[in-house]
Amino acid sequence: MESITFECKIITPMFLFGVDKKVPELRETSIKAAMRFWWRAINSDLEINEMKEKEKNLFGGVDDNPKKSSFSIVIENKENVQNQEYTLLPHKSFKLNGLIKQQFKVVFYINDKKRINQEFIKNLFLLVSYLGGLGRRARRGMGHSK
Repeated sequence: MESITFECKIITPMFLFGVDKKVPELRETSIKAAMRFWWRAINSDLEINEMKEKEKNLFGGVDDNPKKSSFSIVIENKENVQNQEYTLLPHKSFKLNGLIKQQFKVVFYINDKKRINQEFIKNLFLLVSYLGGLGRRARRGMGHSK
């Protein structure tokens, strides 16, 4: 199985959460959701039915004809990522735990080489890294990695 590995470092606090809304958690689903969002953004010129079909082909989907995703994601070293409490708004005392400047690896495994290739994954993940953030406050400069 082909794979691509990215060495990542958190450069601004990431406010990502799973089931427990108080403990930050670095999750594969958050990365895949961001990739799906940006894929839709760069393919907004497609007709809606064509977009849905291509999206399902790449990311998987459940409808009358379900498909498994053409790739999977594993985050390595995520147990070493630490968190710290931050005051989110300078004029209010609202605090939240965020993931801080740590390193981790994101590994993409290509499940179906006919539907996707390494270059596509690489370019889409780099686009997400440059333009998007992960978690809360991403539009306010938080949740970025390099």
